[in-house]
Amino acid sequence: MKIHHIAAVASAVIASSTLLPTAGHATLIDFNELKKPSGETYVYGAYTDPTGDYQLSAGRCSSSNTCFITTVNNGRRNIDFDAGQTGLTNFLGSAVATLSRLDSEAFTLGTIDFAYNYGNQSGYGPTEVGLLFTFTFADGSDPLSETIFIPNTAGEWLTKTSLDFSGYGALAAFSWKPTTSTSGFIQFDNINVDLAIPAAVPEPASWAMLTLGFGLLGGALRSGRRTGRTIFA
Repeated sequence: MKIHHIAAVASAVIASSTLLPTAGHATLIDFNELKKPSGETYVYGAYTDPTGDYQLSAGRCSSSNTCFITTVNNGRRNIDFDAGQTGLTNFLGSAVATLSRLDSEAFTLGTIDFAYNYGNQSGYGPTEVGLLFTFTFADGSDPLSETIFIPNTAGEWLTKTSLDFSGYGALAAFSWKPTTSTSGFIQFDNINVDLAIPAAVPEPASWAMLTLGFGLLGGALRSGRRTGRTIFA
């Protein structure tokens, strides 16, 4: 067997163990199915998105009380995130909101829109609101917590901020809560999530082929060195 043939076999086995499927399972959670012609929609218990894959829960929340409320454009208090559609607010204020998959599969995050629930015109409300984010990783490693501040600029009703979490890897859960001494009501919308598909793991037969390929490659290299000739001019 020629050396380049052996190398090709080894390369093929390595490639098969690291390639990811090309089909994604991206989902946009925009809460637009909750919008009513007028007024807010009250969500009792945990929210489940229309695909039935993702659940959003809140601390101290139960099926007998309001956990979330939709945002409507009524001046200083709320904002329409996406041109007349709707977002969601944690009705329990400073309680922790947690996003996870109902089937407990790992997922990844993209961008999420946030805004404080009250504007800051004439100095009303804080100029920025801190949010404590907690990332619970699917591989069981220690959770990561990070505080990010979103602006609430004076002279504006509300300031929307889009945060990008695409670099945090595969997650089992993702949560956030306000850290400032305010009422704590945070609006959120347009949560981009995707099912995390792990790389394929080589089967025992593939590992055996890979080991054999490297063994043959090493033997061929040694044989080539033994049979080499030196030609003198």
